Amino acid sequence: MKTTNREELDVQWYGVKVLYKYLIVGKPNIEKIDQNYEEHQIFEESILLIKAQSFDQAYEIAENVLT
Repeated sequence: MKTTNREELDVQWYGVKVLYKYLIVGKPNIEKIDQNYEEHQIFEESILLIKAQSFDQAYEIAENVLT
């Protein structure tokens, strides 16, 4: 029979939302932009699924992954 330690039982999955902002340098290709284009910026929203013992720990892990 396999036994588990207490720490393994306390670990849960957390979703951490991350918002990336990219700044683009140079002039845009006029043929490829539309009415939604905003001054050389692109935003991307992601949700990272992280296994941790608390939300604060999951947030810290997400910050470390991104840097």
